[in-house]
Amino acid sequence: MLPFYGRFHSSSDVAKCMKAMGSEGKGIVTTKLGLQAQRYVRFPTFMRFCRSCVQNDLSTFGETFWRRSHQISGALVCAAHGETLRVSRAEVVAKTSRLQDATAFADLKCAPQCASLEDGERVLARRVATRCVEFLGAVGTAWNAVDVHLQYRRAAIRCGYSHETGNPRFVSHRQLVLDFTNVFSQELIMKMGCCNTNLVDHDSWLKRIFRPSQVHLNPFLHALVQIFLEEKLRQTPSGAVAGMSDESMIGEWKCPNVYAHHDNLFRIPMVERRWQSRLKKWHFAAVCSCGFGFSFREGTAADPLVPKISKVSMWGPYIAMEVKRLKDNGLSIKKVASQMSMSVETAARLAAGKASKFERARDERSITELRKDWLKKRSKDVYDKLYKLDRVWLTTLGKSGWHGSTGPKKDWQALDKACASVIRSAIVALRSKPGSKQLSYAALERECGIKNLNSKSARMPRCARILSKSRVGRVATKGSLAH
Repeated sequence: MLPFYGRFHSSSDVAKCMKAMGSEGKGIVTTKLGLQAQRYVRFPTFMRFCRSCVQNDLSTFGETFWRRSHQISGALVCAAHGETLRVSRAEVVAKTSRLQDATAFADLKCAPQCASLEDGERVLARRVATRCVEFLGAVGTAWNAVDVHLQYRRAAIRCGYSHETGNPRFVSHRQLVLDFTNVFSQELIMKMGCCNTNLVDHDSWLKRIFRPSQVHLNPFLHALVQIFLEEKLRQTPSGAVAGMSDESMIGEWKCPNVYAHHDNLFRIPMVERRWQSRLKKWHFAAVCSCGFGFSFREGTAADPLVPKISKVSMWGPYIAMEVKRLKDNGLSIKKVASQMSMSVETAARLAAGKASKFERARDERSITELRKDWLKKRSKDVYDKLYKLDRVWLTTLGKSGWHGSTGPKKDWQALDKACASVIRSAIVALRSKPGSKQLSYAALERECGIKNLNSKSARMPRCARILSKSRVGRVATKGSLAH
């Protein structure tokens, strides 16, 4: 089942699980895949089978076998035949080492169905089972495994689930939950094994799946959301969101820089859709590999795939070369600026070979270095640079990008040595004061100027011994005063 549960994990995590499965340390598999935290979906207790599959096996081979696709959490029907699965007496996690042969345990006459399904529920259950089988077989779908929550959010916004938030970047969960329960009823979700059917709750799995989280949700829940969004996208007319071009156009825009000599098949590699709060309108921000950066709202009338530029942020080397060529041919800076449709100051800067502040920021430090610094220090200076140069990566972090800052790693050994003498002197000073029978952590922290002594002492053994001998936080005795 590793391909199924590892569907939305990184390839490195899956590789570690594969390696662990071949050794004795199998406990890392459940930890890496987050199986111990799967509190939204129940795992099947008994092995399940499809009657048609068993009958075909018996007629062809004379025996049958267990199928992985029938043991997927949430699967109620056979994806191949559309029949409701039957429940055998064989346990998924057997208490004994006895062989649980499918031929002996698949009772075609008496085995009960895993759920009682109506016709409409069976159709939906088969679609979900088919998607889960695609996960199990590592079949590619329209949804990427990496940063899939961003795809869900964009698809929900395209379907119109953002109007009530006041900000078209955010998903309105109230209407989304109502529509989701109209497609997948609570009864059907409970039959599929969902433990938490209160989707209105803030911590419901349906709301968590649209935002980045360290807890990996069961792939079965991803199958439900994908089928729901695909159905809604099918019903949503193209370009219905805020009068903008369809977001599927990202990746299809041509570069308007005629001096870069792109071929007809070339498309701009980096185009991002952004919301302009002041004007309450959408716009696109693009940075081409030729160095030309600009923003636009729509395509030109002559060619809808060529952006109609509204503002230029980077001119790039090709346009700078053209400015220098025109100046060397005898044109004045004013005429060059008029011919190139730019300001006189910009034309003079390009002719002199000077880069703008934005272009210098791209050259001075690589985006990889800025990302490392942001994850390490979380400084405002690094954030501002990344917001200009790599805003897409910042948005993938979500709110987690602002919290949990650890800063540079501390040398606890050196701190232990330096703080020990400071704490010892502070204890002596406090003991010398009259009437000090009990030495508290609060008084000691004020005296020595070190915060959180109690928690920090766990990493500083010298300081911990001094605090223990001095009985900090406990009533002092004559014996402890000697220390």
